[in-house]
Amino acid sequence: MGNKMISLGKKVGLWDNAQDQSEKQQVENTIGEIERCLNKDTLLHSMIQKKELEYVHAGSVSKGTATAKNSDVDLQVVFNSDKIVIEDFKEYVYKVLVENFGVAYVKRKNVAMAVLSNINRIDADVVVAKKISKYRIDTYADNTQEMIEHYSKLDKEMMNNRNSITNSNYIKMVRAYKALRNDMRLSNIQSALDMSSFKIECCLYNVKSKTFNDKRKMYKGVSVEDKFEKMFQLVAKSQSASIKNKKRVKRIFEVNRKKELFVIEQSKTSAAKFFDDVIDYINENYLINMKI
Repeated sequence: MGNKMISLGKKVGLWDNAQDQSEKQQVENTIGEIERCLNKDTLLHSMIQKKELEYVHAGSVSKGTATAKNSDVDLQVVFNSDKIVIEDFKEYVYKVLVENFGVAYVKRKNVAMAVLSNINRIDADVVVAKKISKYRIDTYADNTQEMIEHYSKLDKEMMNNRNSITNSNYIKMVRAYKALRNDMRLSNIQSALDMSSFKIECCLYNVKSKTFNDKRKMYKGVSVEDKFEKMFQLVAKSQSASIKNKKRVKRIFEVNRKKELFVIEQSKTSAAKFFDDVIDYINENYLINMKI
């Protein structure tokens, strides 16, 4: 739980807590271990040499939205050949990982394969994908045996652009919301347990850029803490209202603008509840100088 003696504005600054150097080193160790493992395999190394295969760093670490002690490391193994059957190649990469790390440290998930942490590395997801175009890759879902479109490279570029025009406040708010979500999970708040980091990035991307513009008149003359306190509340209230609005929710897309974010009704309901719970949580646990 929070502490009523701490202002929301100060807490936002604490939540906006990027990785320290030791965590960054662990990320580098993790990616390095996995890439060395894959490169030891003759076939994969040959494909790399022929430019038929590439390793792409994805996840929150690559996008700058990782928070302290909550690094999200994704390594995409992307091939570009029409001759390869993706489900067979995914099985091949899985066996390479198991041979190197051991079956106890490699777990199959629906789309990804998790390489679990040890003393030198953190948990990481390895995702096998087929390159379709400059921005699109497709992955294979074991549960449904279907292909899933992803635009992670486009997501990253668009997030960087949004961040550059908002004086870095977009990424600051994303990190703060992820950290708050993690705090709420400790209290077993269901909407926080259901809210993925990707959805937070997308929901905040759909907030109007001017909300993050700290040069606006509404932020003039207020302290840095009060400015972020106000911004934080505006984000929660605007997203709660947008998701509940039948017309506006249809205009909420993934960051890449290619796919609607809320295709499943349950996902929409849960996200709206998350932002409502955020409002209740901060009001119950922190001092708020500038109520919205």
